Amino acid sequence: MPEYREYLSVDEVAKDYAIRRHAEVNHRYDAIHTYAFHLVMVVDVAKRYIYLIPDKDVPDVVGGCWTHDIIEDARETFNNVKKQTNDIIAEYAYRCTNLRGRSRKERAPKEYYDEIRKYKHCTFIKLCDRIANVSFAVESKSSMLDMYRNEYAFFKLCLEDGRFSEMWDELEKLLEI
Repeated sequence: MPEYREYLSVDEVAKDYAIRRHAEVNHRYDAIHTYAFHLVMVVDVAKRYIYLIPDKDVPDVVGGCWTHDIIEDARETFNNVKKQTNDIIAEYAYRCTNLRGRSRKERAPKEYYDEIRKYKHCTFIKLCDRIANVSFAVESKSSMLDMYRNEYAFFKLCLEDGRFSEMWDELEKLLEI
């Protein structure tokens, strides 16, 4: 008997996998929301801008949005993600995983962003993540908003390459830059 996953698209498999793994390790977005709340926000941003991605790449990119934090936060490995989804989604998850470090600056140096920028649509996924985080910070009046503002110049310097201008515009509007 085939597994139920055989009847799902790769992005649906990635959704199920990411939500389940984050829940299994009790990873939360904040004191109120499960981590699925954040993942849905990221995918919702992606859906608004998905026209910027070639049709053939959409399922993997949406799958990458679902799994972008799974290695970093849910104790998964590249090979776990690859086994559950595919090589491309595993690569997105891997490249979106912060490096080891004692501070945000150490965990996301230029080299981290270089790896994101080099792989297909990984910058798109990272922008979806950042827009979702900043939107939530604005809505919740979080102190994280100042951190995102302070990081913005470096973030844009590392990732902006002439693509996704509408997304950069939204991010700047949210940050009031």
